[in-house]
Amino acid sequence: MEDRTERMAVGQTIWSQIPVMTKMACGMRDAFVGEHGELTVKVGRAMTWIKISLNGLDLYDVEHIRVKRGTYENVILESASNVDCESLSEVVYHMVNK
Repeated sequence: MEDRTERMAVGQTIWSQIPVMTKMACGMRDAFVGEHGELTVKVGRAMTWIKISLNGLDLYDVEHIRVKRGTYENVILESASNVDCESLSEVVYHMVNK
């Protein structure tokens, strides 16, 4: 995805497919769209993020990431591949609320 408008549209679509109650239950905030259209959102505790990206099968790949203090290295706590939009909210909720 090279066009900025297209990337933003993908990120906004992902954001809109997560119900507001899930966003509140997970403490989702500080969302931004990356250079490949992936949506990254701060959740729960400090230095913890959810990254959602659209894959080639028109499904989502979801990663729960913690950033190490000091080194700022990303550590993937959990991941799920090929998540459809109907299951996205549930997958995100269960990753964050363990």
